[in-house]
Formats: sequence, structure tokens, C-alpha cells
Amino acid sequence: MSLGFGNFTFYRIGSLERELEELFDEVKRMIRMGNKNDAIDLLTANYEAVKESLNAGTKGIEEAAILDVIALGYMAVGDLKFVGSLLDMVFPPFLLFLFILLSFSIYCLVG
Repeated sequence: MSLGFGNFTFYRIGSLERELEELFDEVKRMIRMGNKNDAIDLLTANYEAVKESLNAGTKGIEEAAILDVIALGYMAVGDLKFVGSLLDMVFPPFLLFLFILLSFSIYCLVG
């Protein structure tokens, strides 16, 4: 039995997951080293890239996953105000509370 296209999808998702994990690990490392501004610059650069993609009409799970990690990064930095505006772009207001609760729980587990 061949997984065909599904196999490619799993590879893409696995690759994206690794890249997002590396991004979040880098943000945490910068914060631990006292380079909070560098962490914010890295998060901002990634946010701008995703924003361009969203403005071009691409709205998929990849963009949502990247925004999720960027939101976690801003939470780690302590900029909760930006997190709220970021999540407003992605989630309807009634899901926002659930998402923040889940993200905070994940952050506490991996933090």
C-alpha cells in the first residue's frame, strides 16, 4: 500500500513542525541570554513574512501554525498586547480565549 500524496503532506508538515520548533527554541534562547530585543526582531520578521502571505490570499494551516508560534514567542517575551491583536487576525473572538488557554498550557509544558 502506497501513501502517495499523503506521504508528501506528512513530510511537509514534519518539516514545518521542525522549523517552527527551531524558531521557538531560538526565541527562548535569545530571551535566556538577555537578548529580548533580538527575539522581538526575529518574531517581527517572521510576522511580516506571514502577513505578506496572508495579504496575498494564502490562508492555510501553515500560516496559522506560524502565527501560533509567533504568538507563543510574544507571550514568552511578555508582550501580551501584541498577542491579542495577532490572534484577532486568525481566530474569531469566541475561540480566542480557548486558544490563549491552550497556548499558555503548551508554553508551560515546553517552557
